[in-house]
Amino acid sequence: MRISRLGPDFLISNGAPGEWDRIYDLVHRLEFEYIARLLATYRLDCTIDVGANDGLFGLSLRKHGYEGWILSFEPAPNSYSRLEKVAARDKRWQNSAALSATVEKARQ
Repeated sequence: MRISRLGPDFLISNGAPGEWDRIYDLVHRLEFEYIARLLATYRLDCTIDVGANDGLFGLSLRKHGYEGWILSFEPAPNSYSRLEKVAARDKRWQNSAALSATVEKARQ
């Protein structure tokens, strides 16, 4: 795979099959390493994830070394159900059932 840099924010590739997936994975990994480093540098010990879906953001932060609190909010019942299972395995990860229930009641 050949990747060329065109300035600080742009990458180009020769477009070989499967290469864009590898590039996406690389950029995603670097993004979360950077976010985790920022949180550590500024000694931030709480992250709020609004629209948490099923917890991928929080999982990625944990994978890259973030040890602080994660507060997740997700209004969609199906996604919230999956988020609840993910967060339950982590004593420093709280999610909001109240927000999910409130939004569901408002829809009725």
